[in-house]
Amino acid sequence: MIKSLCLCFFVLLSAAVFAQKNDVKPLRPVTAATTVSIGGGKIYDTYLSPIKYGGQAFGIHHERMRVSRFGDGCLTSQHLLSAEAEHTENPAGNHTMWGASFDYTYGMFYRVASGVPDLKILAGAQLASCFGVAYNAHNSNNPANAKGDINLQLSGMVIYRWCIKGFPVTLRYQTSVAMVGVFFCPEYGQSYYEIFSLGDTGGIVHFGSLHNQFNMQNLLTIDIPVNTWFLRIGYRNNIRTFRENHLRSQIYTNSFVIGMSKEFSSLRKKGKVDNRARSVLSAYY
Repeated sequence: MIKSLCLCFFVLLSAAVFAQKNDVKPLRPVTAATTVSIGGGKIYDTYLSPIKYGGQAFGIHHERMRVSRFGDGCLTSQHLLSAEAEHTENPAGNHTMWGASFDYTYGMFYRVASGVPDLKILAGAQLASCFGVAYNAHNSNNPANAKGDINLQLSGMVIYRWCIKGFPVTLRYQTSVAMVGVFFCPEYGQSYYEIFSLGDTGGIVHFGSLHNQFNMQNLLTIDIPVNTWFLRIGYRNNIRTFRENHLRSQIYTNSFVIGMSKEFSSLRKKGKVDNRARSVLSAYY
């Protein structure tokens, strides 16, 4: 009896170890890209001036994408970090307005079956936050106006790997539109002295949706392989507007994008399984 139990235990243990060895999870490399953007920008902020300002826009951006361990390979996460600045002038060229912002966006996308091996179609939602400021050097009383919003966005992405005479390139287009959220806007004529020193904070945080704000980002990129890296070039468009408390704010940028991208994955062995023998779930390439 004891020998039979020991034999059964040994068989079950061997089966469990064998199943564990053969339960090899696929690699999920991280696609990371860092780019800079240079282009044109426009600022219209009626809290600071009734005139539209136009000039240059600069930015630095970092993106990370990875297939999630959940969702059977159909879910992809995306992190976006951006810092941008605008240097603009009025039409006469005698007054200057600066803009600066910092953005962080986290998104989760579902991969839609396309039926084309080299085509990825992703649809999902993003939680986007932006904090910044517009500064008009000509104003003496209220020279600056703070910017801030947090929004739930809908986003879609198309990635297509294409070979031109045997040379592979990766095309990507992504668009995002804010649907609901909250944003900061002072009352008309309200100074920051009243807000921070006198504590008059009523009516400065507002519910935002398409009826009083429109935030949209568009990104078109081409990745060209260079050794183990990818050269990324493209076009970036950012629209951020709202109207509330008889005030209007509009910031537009159109920029050329250039940078580098790469897939990173661990080269270490997991137990006795060589990573080179594991399948790869790439979020991007």
